[in-house]
Amino acid sequence: MTNDPERSREPRSGLARAASVLMRASFVLGACGLLCAMLIDATAVVGRRLGMPVLGSIELVETCVVLMASASLVGTTLGEGHASVHILTEHLAAPWRIRMKRLADALSALFFAALAIGSLVVVRDLWGGDERTELLNLPLAPLRVLWCVSAIGVVLLFVAAAVRRSPRGGP
Repeated sequence: MTNDPERSREPRSGLARAASVLMRASFVLGACGLLCAMLIDATAVVGRRLGMPVLGSIELVETCVVLMASASLVGTTLGEGHASVHILTEHLAAPWRIRMKRLADALSALFFAALAIGSLVVVRDLWGGDERTELLNLPLAPLRVLWCVSAIGVVLLFVAAAVRRSPRGGP
């Protein structure tokens, strides 16, 4: 997933094309979530100023934020765009740099696995309760499931990156 013109001319595997489509889809979903959140919030501010408050605007913005966060985490992980500091690793020899990147991928996978497991426990505990928002009565289960699927997807992407960097899988 690079903007290098030389690499973009190379034939891509089916997996690389699928990753590219998923990255674009996550970008579009995240962008739509952000735009909707901004539109809803701007409408609510104008409505308050005109004396016509928009009830439930916070609930709608929170829904958009779940969509935005879930999509952007998947897209950022696919594009290997998570923030990282290279102050120490840039001074290491290439084999050690690869090992440290694999370790970072493995630790990131463990972190998101913990988030996913905790979220799945919450989903399981609240599944039969028909949990809804207060004003608009929006169901929360689909949002929780979306977050869980995204977190599990991020775990799988970090595991795949760590395996891809293994000595058998190449740098």
